[in-house]
Amino acid sequence: MFIETLTHYYGIDWLASSLAVLMIYFLGNHYRIGFYFGVAANLTWLIFAVLSASPPIFLSNTLFLFLNLRGIRKWKANPAATQPSGV
Repeated sequence: MFIETLTHYYGIDWLASSLAVLMIYFLGNHYRIGFYFGVAANLTWLIFAVLSASPPIFLSNTLFLFLNLRGIRKWKANPAATQPSGV
């Protein structure tokens, strides 16, 4: 029962959660790579949403995906504005 619960969605949910944690860690340390982990997390959450037939998860992660892509674009446009000051 426990193993079935862990693998019910082929581990996609665990992968997505792990990528989201990495996103938060790297963005919290002011590394742009965090946005890329966010994109990967959003894409895996979209797969999970399809597998679990969850429109709210699909919609929210579609929006989060665009926000992560926006973050990548804005970071490239002005990287000095996103660097921590005095740290």
